[in-house]
Amino acid sequence: MSASAHRANSDDNQPQTALTLWRWTFGMVAFFAAFAAYLSYDEFQTPSSIPLKSTTVATVPLFNAWTIGWNADRALHGFNGYWDAPIFYPADDPFAFSEPQPATLLVAPVCWITGSAIAGYKAWLFLSLCLNGFFTALLLRRIGHGLFLQLVGGTAVTLLPIVHQRIDVLQLVPVWGIIWFWSSLFELDKTPGRRTAAELGISFAMCFALCIHHGMFLSATLPLATLVFIRRLPDRTFLTSSMQSMFLAAILVVPIVAPIYSAADANAFARKLWSVKKQSATPEQLLATPSNSLIQFSQLENSNRRRFNPGWLRMTFAVLGVTAAVVWGQRRRWVVFLLLTAISATTLSLGLNLELFGWKPWQLISEYLPGFGQVRNVFRFVWLIQMSVVLLAIEGLATVLAICQKRFSKSFLKPALAVFVAIPGVILATEVLPEDAQRGGVPDLARHKGWTQFIRENNTVNQPIVCLPFASGNSINDFDVTTRWMIYGLEHRAPMVNGYSGFFPQTYFDLRNFVNAEFPSASVVEKLADLDIQYIVVARKYCESDKLLHTAAGRLTLVYQDDEAGIDVYRFANP
Repeated sequence: MSASAHRANSDDNQPQTALTLWRWTFGMVAFFAAFAAYLSYDEFQTPSSIPLKSTTVATVPLFNAWTIGWNADRALHGFNGYWDAPIFYPADDPFAFSEPQPATLLVAPVCWITGSAIAGYKAWLFLSLCLNGFFTALLLRRIGHGLFLQLVGGTAVTLLPIVHQRIDVLQLVPVWGIIWFWSSLFELDKTPGRRTAAELGISFAMCFALCIHHGMFLSATLPLATLVFIRRLPDRTFLTSSMQSMFLAAILVVPIVAPIYSAADANAFARKLWSVKKQSATPEQLLATPSNSLIQFSQLENSNRRRFNPGWLRMTFAVLGVTAAVVWGQRRRWVVFLLLTAISATTLSLGLNLELFGWKPWQLISEYLPGFGQVRNVFRFVWLIQMSVVLLAIEGLATVLAICQKRFSKSFLKPALAVFVAIPGVILATEVLPEDAQRGGVPDLARHKGWTQFIRENNTVNQPIVCLPFASGNSINDFDVTTRWMIYGLEHRAPMVNGYSGFFPQTYFDLRNFVNAEFPSASVVEKLADLDIQYIVVARKYCESDKLLHTAAGRLTLVYQDDEAGIDVYRFANP
């Protein structure tokens, strides 16, 4: 064939290939959107509640809903004052005290259209589950697997046990950033260039935009896992593309993490060793399977709720996948990468529970790696373990599929494939199904429209308010009331001295403890006046107006009573 004919043939194939990719994309998006809708059915059926799993109160889900609402609100204002969220007044950059989750801007239109951060929360949960499956299918397609294995793998990752065990910790649900990064990494390995370098840099940054924890923990596993690319370094194109991707990733990640590290340093945020040890995994927990897993070994089960084994069938197929890669060499680099990731993540997940001759590696990591000194939930490396095991299990299933296709090549034997491949594939995908979640009620914005609208229309710009009661203690249950005040804050838009976050400034604790101990005394009123607070918002069941006005000795004026919400609003009288 002449060169011109070859070029003509290539030009003819390019549109066909692009069309095939678009059809594949549409089909996969449709499948995983339908599957995510099925998994999120309760979110549509009960719009006034959200799922609870790891706790019995809605504190964390409501805080994440507030985060989504704040991101959407700042987008409308050109991200002006993005880090200066209206909580913990007068603290600097309080939005940097926790996960900012800027990727949730993808559902900002939902918040704008509905006027509800809760609707944005539900949309983000649905989208995260959908993209978890889609990006897994894309990765497997790029690795070279067929449609059946793509659907099995995507379904398995959508049903990842640890995700549904912590479904109420919304920032941990979207693992698609990590999957996309792995996919981009091996795409760059296959075809290095500017396009793949850009995709790799963007996908790495997306991990941090979705969840700082996921981004940090992924980064901690890369030094060992990326050893598989050492032999590629002499390739100048590969090396140049890798450097370009790292440069782009740094440009995109630094604006997200720098304010967080700065806030942690300014406030001396750190975790107590006993807390880190408690939140580190144990070997028993890593072996224990969820109570609804198809295969159980009772002697390995522990009494608490931490059961991190993704399923023994998946573990078995994962071992088969590793063995096949070693023996036959198919996708060996990919399999070894996953294996090294799993080994790194397993070791690191043990945190302070891992001790080598009196030396605890996690202490060294937390002291010298930026950000790790603020990590408490070390067990979250389990997300990477389970993802690696599932993808290795797909390699094991691919080995079985290849053997069966060879053995049962004759048409009358092909039904045997359903027994030896299709059925195990379905079981592998659904080995651990999500258990039903409890439901937590969400704030009724319509019921609280009166007082929130009053403050929005009458508050002096940037003058703070305080909402009482404060949290009564330091447990997650105590802060349920605080996160509800924060959701109402998205409506009235006044800065509050109240707040909930991953970290708390000491000024908040000092004020809260004083108010909880002395309220409604005159000394509390004077303390709040010193903070230049304009309004005190009080739940009537916490303190009746007659009692507060009496002790305030003329310093407060009752300016609004919301009988429907049971809220009274007081303003400081002129001295």
